[in-house]
Amino acid sequence: MAEQNEEKLNKDADIIVTNVFDYLSEPKINALRNTMKHYGVSGRNYSINEERDEAECLIRNQDKWEVFFSERGNKVGKDTFDDLDSACISMLNNFAESDKEFAEMKEYFENDENHFQDGKYSYADLKNIIKNSLSKIAML
Repeated sequence: MAEQNEEKLNKDADIIVTNVFDYLSEPKINALRNTMKHYGVSGRNYSINEERDEAECLIRNQDKWEVFFSERGNKVGKDTFDDLDSACISMLNNFAESDKEFAEMKEYFENDENHFQDGKYSYADLKNIIKNSLSKIAML
């Protein structure tokens, strides 16, 4: 019985952490999308948070971030990162046509207003995330 309770507790905690993690990642993902758009990178050429064939992909895999090119179900050139910033910068580098353009893209990304949202979440914001997570857990 104790083992079942521990397993449920771990699943519940995973749901909460995933929801909070996704919420906190959203501003940087928006900054990446803004940068791609600014530099004319077509949305057909990349995918964020889902694997899409024939596209550069940025995927969260538990507590890591992966950047790779998806080709016929294979993850070509996969790099794994501990933080989203590094993964986004890697993805930008894959689209830059020169070192100069990469430096410009990186600066644009780092200066995007969305990029600075870290730590600017209210108690109410985080409480709502946890409440939503608990609702999902209750439905299990």
